[in-house]
Amino acid sequence: MAIIYTALLIIGLTTLNGVAAMDPLQTDKVERFKRRIDFDQVLKAESTDKLVRAIWPDALSAPGLGSGWSVADNTIGKTRGGSAREWVLRRGDETVSILIFVSEGGVQPARQFFLVRASNNMMMEVPYLKGPTGLGTLAVHTSDKQAPSFIWVYRNTTFQVDAQDTLLDILPIARWLQVTAESGLVAPPTAQLRLPGPTNVSARRAPVGQPIEIGLTIPTAGQSNYQMKLEFDRQMLEVVSQRGLAAQVRGIKPGSTALDLWLIERSTLLSAPSRIDLEFTPQR
Repeated sequence: MAIIYTALLIIGLTTLNGVAAMDPLQTDKVERFKRRIDFDQVLKAESTDKLVRAIWPDALSAPGLGSGWSVADNTIGKTRGGSAREWVLRRGDETVSILIFVSEGGVQPARQFFLVRASNNMMMEVPYLKGPTGLGTLAVHTSDKQAPSFIWVYRNTTFQVDAQDTLLDILPIARWLQVTAESGLVAPPTAQLRLPGPTNVSARRAPVGQPIEIGLTIPTAGQSNYQMKLEFDRQMLEVVSQRGLAAQVRGIKPGSTALDLWLIERSTLLSAPSRIDLEFTPQR
């Protein structure tokens, strides 16, 4: 199994990558939550004839923020089944967090992400309640006025908006994101990212320790809209350097392995993979 090379988002993506190994207590907790919010029934009726490919707006333009807010953190990362971006906005002691997840294909990864985000806590039961209606296909919220939170799933996307130490009403922010998602509905083939250029590999077979150059050829004008993430087995190879859409790797021990190169489109959070098979031979 490939090991992710990159600092994961600070939004619990490591938990998402561990879904397959969920312990029985957590599994039971999630199943009870699903029954309580009619998860299967609601999403069974969801229309999937179109998926979301939206240009996500600047978080600082969210409705109701007013003046004085700044971006304390803005992170894009690759996780199981898709890509996510989290903005952390602050004004003094006030905090608002906005998270958007976009599936790399279909609706199932978004639904799984929804469940993981809602259940990612140490409580015996998931603390989220169903509602409000009209927010995505299925939405849940917390009743804590000191730390309100909304999580909702809509086709191939999942969203979470949280607040702490603020009297700001964050529901208009959630509805603003939902309107953006609805405005970006397209036919499923169009909702998938295609690599805008070829994947370049200087050598697919090399002695252990010899650097291999890899990267993507994209017109210079469009490069800033993309981010490259690498997934690989750290027991087989290591990254020497990475800058923009180019990286240098080298083998650690002889053998065959695969490196997964993921391209993330910053504006839409759509992602596309390119698998590179490599073979490392003993040093001469």
